Amino acid sequence: MQAADFSVATYAELVTAIDTALTNGFADTITLTADITLEANLVDITSTITINGGGHKIDGDGKYRPFNNAAGGILTLNNLIIEKAYVARASGTTPHGASIRSVGELNLNRVVVRNGKTDPDTSAGQHSVGAGGIFVGVGTGSVAKIKDSAIYNNRSRGEGTGIRIAGGTVTIINTSIFGNESSHGRGSGIYLGGTATLNLYHSTVTANKPNTSGESNLGSEAGGGIRAYSGTLSIVNSIIFGNDADDCAIRSTGVTISQIAGNIIESGSTSNCTTSQTTDDPDLAGPGVHGLGSFYIPRAGSPAIDAVTCLAATIDGYNVDQRGEPRPRTGQTNSECDIGAIEHAGYTPPPPPSSPRPSSPPGGGGPGGSGASGGAVGGIGMTPAETCADLMKMAPAVEVSNAGGGTACQEVEPAGYGHPDLAAEKPASVVDVWGEVTAGTQVCFQATGGKIRYVDTSQMKRTVTTLSTFSKGNMICATIDGPGQVALIQDGSAPGGQAPAAQEPAQQQAPQAAASSGLNGCMVKTQGTLNFRQSPAGDRLEFTDPWGNANAGWLPAGVTLTAVERSGSWLKVDYYGTRGWVSAAYVTTSGSCG
Repeated sequence: MQAADFSVATYAELVTAIDTALTNGFADTITLTADITLEANLVDITSTITINGGGHKIDGDGKYRPFNNAAGGILTLNNLIIEKAYVARASGTTPHGASIRSVGELNLNRVVVRNGKTDPDTSAGQHSVGAGGIFVGVGTGSVAKIKDSAIYNNRSRGEGTGIRIAGGTVTIINTSIFGNESSHGRGSGIYLGGTATLNLYHSTVTANKPNTSGESNLGSEAGGGIRAYSGTLSIVNSIIFGNDADDCAIRSTGVTISQIAGNIIESGSTSNCTTSQTTDDPDLAGPGVHGLGSFYIPRAGSPAIDAVTCLAATIDGYNVDQRGEPRPRTGQTNSECDIGAIEHAGYTPPPPPSSPRPSSPPGGGGPGGSGASGGAVGGIGMTPAETCADLMKMAPAVEVSNAGGGTACQEVEPAGYGHPDLAAEKPASVVDVWGEVTAGTQVCFQATGGKIRYVDTSQMKRTVTTLSTFSKGNMICATIDGPGQVALIQDGSAPGGQAPAAQEPAQQQAPQAAASSGLNGCMVKTQGTLNFRQSPAGDRLEFTDPWGNANAGWLPAGVTLTAVERSGSWLKVDYYGTRGWVSAAYVTTSGSCG
């Protein structure tokens, strides 16, 4: 027998491929050709297996753990998204590593680990139930290398929600770790314990949150970003900033510092944790999206830019950033690298996020959730939106016309339907239209008949209405006056009358917002990721968006919103039904904004 290559597109094929690979005992390769949703936990990995994701997802469905890399296992994951994993607490045990548990050799290259959860056990003393993302434990040959990856929006009760390291040697490079939250523990981004070694190079740890309520022993050493309880630690050229509680907490005894240099670390409970280049605000924008990865990027003028000497060539991945962009940038010298996972040049912010493709239907409250700010919700892990022109190239059976220049469009998959009644009608095609949607925008589907249904996404509670239809060549069409989802229901009915007369473009319709605020037709576009506040200059607004994702108080870059009120230099905006305040200094306005 010899090593085998498998192509898989279904859960059953994946199970068969892994079983065969384990039986072979060779270095087999499995390539995903479609997204796969688990129907049970996958079997333990005990041999050498490489899984090439090709950008596809393995979805734990909020019930299952994808990977348990056991002793003797050598698991390599490339270009893969792992999401909505879950591990339960069995009798007498504590679960660790909802997405990946490894006591063998683990290699992650361009891997996204997001929205994983451990059992929310509330029994006494169970603050150790951790690692909604990755757990690396004690074992012969336990070693992990995580490169060019993103670990975000995972949840656990205990320590190390993003990554919990209990043994072996873990090297993390060019990786963003953000938006991870513990309900009862420390080190929400990374927790280091046991006799383990952590080497953190050119990475960004931000917007992670430990909830210390009820745990008096956590105190000032909660370490929202990193908590080192024991072991050996190196942090080089990395950003540890903007996490709740201490950004980096190192226990006064039991931790060996190998190297801490060239970092931006906001705060720490011990002096050796803040041995860094600077504690100045790195002024991060994000999260951005590039291919598989989500990340924060330093804005122009950030102290992170051109601030450190690049890593030595002996470190794998030293010459690129998380996106694969050159480090140092073209034209820069070896002493002009940026701190963190991303080199700031060459980045174009993604277009506004849309309602399609959430992890669960609106209001579904699916497992996991997005968090943070830096992880804030919009844009985290979402497929970048297309313009309406791009949509028509990709889906010629759909046409959006008479739209304003700020209108964006995207096809919607069933998981993203904006109302359960719409899902029940099993539409043939659904398009999300948002941004600066002008009155009289026409949405057409290639069909000889049917009805067109509309979900108004600008307000809550959402309603589904039937639009008047008309024919346009071989298409059935309807007009909309504001953002929403437009769906074709093929029920055999004939289209209505003729196309309405063309209208002059108008400002986005938001009559309720305008009436309540005095602002009429004011639109704002965020220049970068912004704090989303409860009141002018107030606390960040934490809320759950219509798709069940937790938002820790931020708005994404490049999104266009309706402003409903002004107070001095602050504007109150509507973000998919949730209203909060942003600074007018960091948005571009159009229309009458006071």
